[in-house]
Amino acid sequence: MTAKEAVRAVLDKLPEDCSLDKVLYHLYVAQAAQQGLADADAGRTSRTHESRRSCAAHGCSATSGRLG
Repeated sequence: MTAKEAVRAVLDKLPEDCSLDKVLYHLYVAQAAQQGLADADAGRTSRTHESRRSCAAHGCSATSGRLG
């Protein structure tokens, strides 16, 4: 699917009176989901415990879900 086709597919699912902000949000979510699927297919993923261990090693709070 081309980028234009993906945009059209998202737009076709939104109501006619959808705001530009909501259109941009839905396009962002669709792109992020597609990138996540591509990363998974390419093996560029990690398990939660691995991510928490890496986060802790770099000084972020993996249990709270927030950095810092």
